[in-house]
Amino acid sequence: MNKTLCVIICLTLALNAFSQKILYTNNSLSTKAQYGYFIIGKANNNILVWQVNAGNHYTTTIHSSEYGYHAMPQTDARKHYNSKILVYNNNMQLINTVNTNILESFVDVQPFFLTSQNCFRIIYSCLDGDTLSNKVAVFDANGNMKTVETLYSTRIKKQDLLKPDYSYSILKSNNKKNTCFIKTTYDESNYNLKFNYSFIDDRIINKTFSFSIDVNKKVLTSMNIDNDKNLLLVFEEKQGDSCTIEIMRKNFFDDLMLVADKTLKAGSPKDHSTYITQNATGYILFRELNDLTNKNLFVWQTDKKLDDIASDTVINENFSGIYSFIPSENNRQNTFVIWNDYKNYIQPKSSTYIFYKRSSYTCTFSNNSTEYFTEVPLKNIKLFHFDSHNSITWSKTFENDDLEGKAKANMNNLIVVEGNKNLHVFYEVQINSNPKFLNHIIVNADGVASEQNSTMWNMKYQYFLDRGKLIDDNTLIVPAVKGNNMCFTKLTLE
Repeated sequence: MNKTLCVIICLTLALNAFSQKILYTNNSLSTKAQYGYFIIGKANNNILVWQVNAGNHYTTTIHSSEYGYHAMPQTDARKHYNSKILVYNNNMQLINTVNTNILESFVDVQPFFLTSQNCFRIIYSCLDGDTLSNKVAVFDANGNMKTVETLYSTRIKKQDLLKPDYSYSILKSNNKKNTCFIKTTYDESNYNLKFNYSFIDDRIINKTFSFSIDVNKKVLTSMNIDNDKNLLLVFEEKQGDSCTIEIMRKNFFDDLMLVADKTLKAGSPKDHSTYITQNATGYILFRELNDLTNKNLFVWQTDKKLDDIASDTVINENFSGIYSFIPSENNRQNTFVIWNDYKNYIQPKSSTYIFYKRSSYTCTFSNNSTEYFTEVPLKNIKLFHFDSHNSITWSKTFENDDLEGKAKANMNNLIVVEGNKNLHVFYEVQINSNPKFLNHIIVNADGVASEQNSTMWNMKYQYFLDRGKLIDDNTLIVPAVKGNNMCFTKLTLE
């Protein structure tokens, strides 16, 4: 890595003309506390950003809502949300601005955006009197609203909005073609756990099912959907020093329920660390484990009928938080991206929010504030590649190398994305503690890493790579801040 950085610095200083180009939006945006920005994505070659004005409520400027997440309503009588949809062309020039007020007062803004070829959708909550509704609105590629539909509604008192009973989750399949809104409710009087869920596309398909369970003993720890719209549920039940993990699959077409379970006795499960998803051979579940000396990883893989295809494995690595899981259909392998710092969450200074989870696999977040972006320093990250037998086929480490006290890689300003069938690692390189240029590492399915020409960027800006969003297979949009103003930049994964 030290040698690599030396080469990059020399090339960057000598070959500026060959550097990868960054495109900037041409309109100046405010970073004042009341403004929030969400990168929506791409529709009909337009790039869209959602701007929210929420009075003095916001303490952040840039948000990220990638893949599945958990949205929690939050009351604040002062809030009233006025939004603008900023429409840019492929050259990042502003071509349209549309005003909308569908995000209403008394409900915290936690929207989720979906894009398709010619439109985008936003899933959000609103309160009308004593009725709390979760809705989906459809906008065309120019930001004009077309339709609004209710996914779920319930009667509620305003003082109860903070209760987790009124939250919901949104799940996306690995092929990114299926999106599911899901609401769980539990009736303690008869031990009934009910799921109301909707698959969102050109038409919305609503489904429900329920069963008896004591949630004080058996806890729902993970949910997901597969490429066939089957619902995946993971339950865990602690039994002394061990834990029984149960996978349930609710079929979309025939409503058949498949169940598999396994008792884990090695180490104690770490809370909020279970994740299940589909891979090339069937399904894969992983869970972080804690013992006295290590933080290890439990991996369980099954075929499509939930039968074991490999022995469960505890990977004896000093894991300290999984940032991302990227399933790969090439050669039936799986990739894990691992943060290697002592914490994988940030405790904000403000009591308004509980915590911001650095990892996305838990499907939970409370605040994606850039204000706390560098609270926990990252020393390095690791990429691990697993095959269908839970063997590590290759690994890569990116770290804060120091070259004679002059240059180092800043792992706190980093993003890992998958595009064009490769992994792309972007991070900032500093010289004498000042941001200097952007490094772009491409890792293929065999673990072979290559370096793109470093991107020369404008040193007057602070770039927030972790708040960036991949809007198609080869385009990454990243926010950049200069003083009290900000813009959005476009990077191409070449």
